[in-house]
Formats: sequence, C-alpha cells, structure tokens
Amino acid sequence: MKKLLFAFVVLTTLYSSCLSENKVTIKPGLVNKKVERKVDISSQLVQISTSVTVENTGSSAADSYVFGLDPVMEDTLAFAGASQTEDEEEDSEKVSLAPVKITGQSGSFFEIKFQEPLKAGSSADIKFEEVYIKALRPYPAQITQSEKQLVEFFGSVLVYSPYKSTSQTTTVKLASSEIESHTKVNPVSVEDDTITYGPYEDKEAFSKEQAKIHFENNKPFLTVTRMERVIEVSHWGNIAVEETFDVSHSGAKLKGSFSRYDYQRQQDGFSSVKSFTTILPAAAQDVYYRDEIGNISTSNLLERDDHVELELRPRFPLFGGWKTHYTMGYNLPSYEYLFSSGDNYILKMRFLDHVFDDMVVDDLTVKIILPEGCKNARLDAPFDVRRDPDELHKTYLDISGRIVLIAHKSNLVEQHIDDFEIYLKKMDYFCRFRYLARGFQVSSSNVCCCFVYLAFRSALKALDAEHRNFTSRITDLMSSMKAESTDVADKVNEAQKIAAQVKDLIQAAITNAEKVVNGKLSKQQYVDYEKTNSARRSEYLGKIDQIFSSL
Repeated sequence: MKKLLFAFVVLTTLYSSCLSENKVTIKPGLVNKKVERKVDISSQLVQISTSVTVENTGSSAADSYVFGLDPVMEDTLAFAGASQTEDEEEDSEKVSLAPVKITGQSGSFFEIKFQEPLKAGSSADIKFEEVYIKALRPYPAQITQSEKQLVEFFGSVLVYSPYKSTSQTTTVKLASSEIESHTKVNPVSVEDDTITYGPYEDKEAFSKEQAKIHFENNKPFLTVTRMERVIEVSHWGNIAVEETFDVSHSGAKLKGSFSRYDYQRQQDGFSSVKSFTTILPAAAQDVYYRDEIGNISTSNLLERDDHVELELRPRFPLFGGWKTHYTMGYNLPSYEYLFSSGDNYILKMRFLDHVFDDMVVDDLTVKIILPEGCKNARLDAPFDVRRDPDELHKTYLDISGRIVLIAHKSNLVEQHIDDFEIYLKKMDYFCRFRYLARGFQVSSSNVCCCFVYLAFRSALKALDAEHRNFTSRITDLMSSMKAESTDVADKVNEAQKIAAQVKDLIQAAITNAEKVVNGKLSKQQYVDYEKTNSARRSEYLGKIDQIFSSL
C-alpha cells in the first residue's frame, strides 16, 4: 500500500511539473503595432488569417511571442499554423507553435519562437492561420426542401492578445450578401458580402468584443464522420489505395418530406448536395466508386496535368441530417512513392488526400500494409497521431504475413493534407519466387513480367553507372588533350555534347514505354513518338561517327 501511495505521489508531482512547464509569463515591452484579421465564413468552415506587426518597445530582446485563440470558438479549433516574414520581399517561413497557458488567465494560447531574437526597437511580421469546424450554427435548425439555409456566427471582432494593440481591423467574408442581422461595434461598415469592423485604436491586452452575424449560407455542409484509408504496397510495383467513407450533411435538417418531382422541376433544395469533387494523384488508375449495392455509375473522371479529378454523385441528393456510405479506390505505380538506397527504403505518401472542397473529417484511420519481408518499419507522421499496435495481414501466397501500421487522427481539414514517411529495412521482392519450391503456383506471365522488369532496371542501372564512369574518364583526359592538340580536344568536347543529347532521347523513350505500361499513353502514340525519337538518335550517332572518323 505504501509503495502504491509513493508511486501516486511521484506521478502526481511529475504531472504537475509537466503542466507548470507549459505556463509562460508575458514579457513586457511587446506591442501589436498593427493587426489585420480576415475571417472567412463563406463555407462550412471558419478560417481566420491574422497578420500582426509586432514591435519591441522594451529595453531587451524578446525570444518569443504568444498568440491567443478566440475564447468563443477555441473548443472547435481544427488547425493552427504560423509563419514569420523578415522582409516584405521575402517569402514567409513557417514557425512552430507550442500550446501554453498564461499565469492568471483563462483561454488557449500558442507560443512561437522568433527566427532571431527581436531586438529592442525592432519589429517583426507574423501571420497566424486558424481553422475552426462546426463553429457555424444553422438557425433555424430545420428547413423545408424549398427554404434557404441561414446560419449564425459568434466570434470576437478583436484579437484576443496578451499584448496591447495600437490598431486593429477585422474583415468578415460571408457566403452571400443576404444578411439577416449583425452586431454593430462601431466603426463598422457593410459592402455586399463583406463586413468590416474597425479600425479600433489602443486596445488593452485581453480585450474582447463579441459579435453575432446571422446570414444566408447555402454552401455544402458535408462532414466525413468516419474514414478509413487502406494503402497496400505490393511486391509487384503497385500500390493499391482504398478509402471507405461515412458522409453526412451537417447543415439544417430537412423538415417534412422530400419530393423528387419538385426537386427536379423547381430546382430547389438550395443547401442540398448533389455532387462533390475528389482530387486523386496524377498517376491514379483503375479508379472505382461503389457502395453496398454495387458500382455507382454517376461519376466522372477528368485527368489534369498534375492530378485527377473524380466527380462523385451519390445515388440521392444529400439534405440536412441525411447520410451516405461509399468506397473509392485506385492503383498507383510504386516507383513514384517508394525510394531506396541499398537495403533501406522510404515510402512517402499522403496521410490524407483531398476529399472535397472545405472538407471536414471527424475521424480518420490510416492502415498501411507493407510487403512481406519488410523489417524495422517506422512511421514518421506529419503531425501527432494516435498509434495502434501493429497488426499482421495475410493474403495469397503469404507465409509469415504482412506488417500493418495503423494510425488515427481526428478533426482534419484541408491544411492537414501532408506526406507521411515509412522507413523500411530490406524489402525482399523475390520471396514469392521461393514459394514455387514449396508447392505454390504463381501465374507464369506475372513471374515473367516481374523478372523482365527487374532485369531491365538492373541492366539500366549498370549501363548508367558505366556511362558516368566513361564520361568521367574522358573529362579527366581533356586537360592533356588540350595541351597536345586543341583541335582534337574541341572535337571530343563536341562529341560529348551530342552524346548527352542521345542520352536524353533514350531517357525519353524509356519514360514513354513506362507510360504505355501504366496506360497513360496509347500504343499508337508511343509508336509515333518512338519513330521520331529513333530518327533523331540515328542522326546524332551519325554525327558522332563523323567526328571520330576525322580524328
């Protein structure tokens, strides 16, 4: 019993110590010389961009700055970020944020470290980005099919700061110019769909001035209540991605019955969601979209230069309170996401991709299934995640099974789209071929294709190394050639330049061949490209032969 009591005391002391480390005391002398807040509530999100010019009026340098969240919305924060600009002509540089508490004050605060200590009499420009979810309240909470959606926003028109502010302005961007009511905190002006509060002069630290805006907002209020993203890395150069979604309309609920006839005839249902667009990687292929019933054919795929747009249309329009469930998947070539150096491999992919514009994901589970034979797998996430113990997944021709890494994250928005990295040790691509000796059967065409691909890559790597070695030797001999004969040296140099052009043409031919295999280029297009490419290669090789014949 005494041991348990002692352990409890020790843990309590450590916990209190950790809490005290997050408390800060505000350094006197820092002043918000100019504050410009832009509050965007034109969608289902509340996105706030705050630009602050901080001036150090004290007598000593300051190492950090503390930024406060709006007390009314702090519980709905999904993302916070900051950047600092040293010079107006330079790009801003992201800086890290650390949650802190201020002694004697309630509320949520973040501390940033200046890139360099802010000297007395100097100033710095800092920009903060905040994204809040479910901060807009539909009012009324229920509407009929033909009614438009109205929402309420509650927030402060002043920045909640532990420093005195010399001048500050807040601009609120609405979804429409239809404003039912808004709090008038003079000076205030309204122009179309924008409300401007301020400028307000000489506001003390921790000043608050709450405002309420009631306005029309028929933008999609879609929420992904649950999402599971499964990434399976194959031995055969493919990465299969499958995502399962539970989506609900989180806007004003539909009051009364739904009439399909009125919906199509009158084009009402202003706040309903008929379709939305998902962004996929540019290399995505074999895309599918289905639910429990089967394939959903009401979708459109559009290939862009740097991404693929998939327009998804549910089987029925989504009104407030309605839900839908679907599965989407596609394949990717592994060479675009898997990198190696000896026996060490790195898998680099998106933790979350673009689901729809102004998206909100309540709960996300990511599962990464690694090839059998991987060792020492380590996940490096772009932000804090909750990890589950690794699992084992067994599928066709597996012996020991495949490692599955599992991570969870809640309350995600567009700003959370970022890459994770998985560090691996020794991936055994040939383990499947050993199954043949154990009585397993593998498709001969798959085995042949895999061996041909691996042999081609191995030969290409060897030729590349040989070419670099040969080029290096010629470069080393150039100095002695110039001493003996300038004319010979010039001709060899010209031959090297032409050889470099030939290498570029060969690389272009290889790239086109891979595009044909991946379905990005038709066979006829490849034949046409190769005909031109081959003619140019022959021309350049002929020039090289002529140069060496003249030596």
